[in-house]
Amino acid sequence: MFVPPRNDEFRPIIKETLDFLAKSPSDFHEILLERLVSKVTEPLITQFTNRCAQLELDLVNKRAQSAQLELDLANQRAQRAQLELDLANQRAQLELGCERKLQTMKFDLHNRHAASVNEHQTRIMELNAKVALYAKNFSDFKMLRTVAEAIDDQLQPGHYYQASANRTTRHIGSVTRAKAWARAIDDPNTTVDAETPAGARLVLPSSPRSELEIRVSEGMMRLACAEEIQIDYPLVVSLLTDYFAAQPNCGNTYVIDTHRQRFLDDRAPDIVIQRHTSSPDKFNVAAVIDLKAFGNTANHKLGTYDNFGQILDYLTLLSGAQEGRSVFLGLLTNLRDAYLLKFSTGILKGRSRRTSIRGAHTSKLVQYRKVPLHVALKHLYMELTSPEANPPNPCFSEAAGTLVRVLQRHKKSVVAVFRREETRVVVKTALESLWIPGIVNEISLLHSLQGPNKPTSIPTLIYDTLPPDANVNVPITAEFGIKPVGRPIYLELFPDSASFLRCLEDILTALQWVHDHGIVHRDVRGDNIIIYQQDHPATVTTSPEPDPMEKSKPYNPKKWRGVLIDFDRATTIGKECLYEGGYICCPVELLRVCTQVSSSDEEMADASSGSTDVAPGYTTDTSAESFDNITALDVSVEVQDVDSSPLSHVLYAPQKSHDYLAFVLLVNTLIFPFTLQGYSYNRVEMANSKEQKRLLRLWDALKVNEPWKKMVAAAEDTETDLGEWRKMLGMLQWL
Repeated sequence: MFVPPRNDEFRPIIKETLDFLAKSPSDFHEILLERLVSKVTEPLITQFTNRCAQLELDLVNKRAQSAQLELDLANQRAQRAQLELDLANQRAQLELGCERKLQTMKFDLHNRHAASVNEHQTRIMELNAKVALYAKNFSDFKMLRTVAEAIDDQLQPGHYYQASANRTTRHIGSVTRAKAWARAIDDPNTTVDAETPAGARLVLPSSPRSELEIRVSEGMMRLACAEEIQIDYPLVVSLLTDYFAAQPNCGNTYVIDTHRQRFLDDRAPDIVIQRHTSSPDKFNVAAVIDLKAFGNTANHKLGTYDNFGQILDYLTLLSGAQEGRSVFLGLLTNLRDAYLLKFSTGILKGRSRRTSIRGAHTSKLVQYRKVPLHVALKHLYMELTSPEANPPNPCFSEAAGTLVRVLQRHKKSVVAVFRREETRVVVKTALESLWIPGIVNEISLLHSLQGPNKPTSIPTLIYDTLPPDANVNVPITAEFGIKPVGRPIYLELFPDSASFLRCLEDILTALQWVHDHGIVHRDVRGDNIIIYQQDHPATVTTSPEPDPMEKSKPYNPKKWRGVLIDFDRATTIGKECLYEGGYICCPVELLRVCTQVSSSDEEMADASSGSTDVAPGYTTDTSAESFDNITALDVSVEVQDVDSSPLSHVLYAPQKSHDYLAFVLLVNTLIFPFTLQGYSYNRVEMANSKEQKRLLRLWDALKVNEPWKKMVAAAEDTETDLGEWRKMLGMLQWL
């Protein structure tokens, strides 16, 4: 906008002009007016013109900028429209792809379900056919009828717990975990919602340990998930390893992810804290940890009977595997809160105000109330510092090598796998000096079975700790190592009958070799047969061997070979002695003698004087001198008292045929594992017990029904021709 000059600028000029006009004549007025116009009007006009030109130029620039902004806005609108179009296309493609994938998955699932149903029905028909054939040959098949009705359970022998149609968990052959917990809390020795010790709730001043506890607890809380399948197990294991690795006076400690390893009698705890060995085994587990999902719904509730029953199941199994340990611990957590369970065994009656009527010793169960995870972890750490809460220390010598895992632990011995000079061996040692003579006897027998022509089905003795001085009667320790390292024999491991029959022939070859050396095994049963890969015979390197607990794990099964092990019950052929072999391998004639000897005290007295009818070839001995000669180390751990055992009253002469008859029973139980399902072997010798009657009926049926009667006859005749045995075993293929 044009702004005229202020009047002050022209006031001197106007005054000068007026003064000049007053003094000048009139002819000068025109000249003066022109002068006034030239000095005042023309600059104003020029200034006004320039200002208008500048305003027009600015207006043009503004219009150009506005046009550019409108163009940019149009371009942005076009880009947005294109993005919306692309997004719509992608969404349509994604929906179409998801729909197609969903249809494909439904189709595949339908096909798999149909195939599974067909396979399931085919297997049921096969098993029903076997049961029918078996029932035709055996008069007593009431148990087989029960198995046939529960055929679905037999199709999945690897799962101890299974889900029923109503999605509740049921326990095969027993009660559910929830019912087991309900029964446990009704016991007078069970405490529920016990107060956590004050030491676990105490906040310590700043220290490396307290900082570690805070870091681990915060890290665990960040890993809490709404679904169990989303839990990061490796990271949880890493945090717990940092937490428990530095525990003093506890030996080597390992935190292991076992949620996919059924090592605990076909159970798979999520995480275990283990001592001594880095491979999971039930003999060295210090504590079990079960992880659950975190949430506010009923499905995410942590303190359910089912969850508590699961922990109790784990602790009960550990108490059966770790004899000598009295306190067992389990942690149930959703990575935010946790419950600690403490299961104590071996509590004598009268030591506690609460008592149980279930036996001379009872157990005590404590379920501590729910606390934050960091408190429960500290409580578990404190409990694990007690020697009673840790597995027994393995008592092997340095010659054994590096411990890999423990396989078995009994009252008299412990068996474990060791890595020794780049070779894995199975090592057996005595736990107490009382059992050393038995291990020494087994070492001597293994020495006698070695030789250049030894079959591969006889274990190779790698080393032993017997002193070279033959004059030393009782060594301080008794330990030996053998190879190969194998796994238990199960029928489902073999892809065809030929592979299975090859392993059976290996056992026959081993029996022939043992008998040729004047020895009878006396314990030929499934627990004493292992199989190994022919490609990995005696020298198994540091490559991991298959886990014996995982029966369904494929491991090149076409080349399995059999090995006869465990010679601790072996003795000399024909030498009169007491029977100290396996219960299931007890000769039939000896079982019938036990029935006569155990009938009453009067009959036992008559038997000692010769007035009782005893089976031919057997004598009875009840003198005090005979009892003094009984060696407790050769008696099965399951015998409660030597003097109360009927077998301790009968002398017999071991024969080769006893091993071959046990082999026939072995073959039968491998093909029909449900034949002796739920069988209490230690009750076989008890007169008129159900187990004894059941075993005797089984033998009576085997002797008169095909194809078993030919095998029984061959065993009684001590048939050693492998070709004849091969023909008889070949008849089993129809089974």
